[in-house]
Amino acid sequence: MATFSCKQESADTLVLSGDLVFATSENARQVTNACLDALKGNAVVDFSGINRVDSSALAYWLSCLRVAEQSNAVLEARNFPDEMVQMAELVGISATRIWK
Repeated sequence: MATFSCKQESADTLVLSGDLVFATSENARQVTNACLDALKGNAVVDFSGINRVDSSALAYWLSCLRVAEQSNAVLEARNFPDEMVQMAELVGISATRIWK
């Protein structure tokens, strides 16, 4: 399993890498929240480095959106994994909700 990481690529862009699965999801939330706190505003979150996802990845992203919303920030997903879109549709979450 590839360890999850979140790195700031530019002033408003975070790049995620590794596996975003149940075993890494809690750490991923903590690491990403710290990265978002450092940005202090709207951000682009690039999923291009994510290797594997499971249902916890969708919960992770919804949690990120909620945290950003509480800070009056907007997150934009880039290179969002197709598997996560399929999971969202399966549970009845509109794709537009997860892209925000």
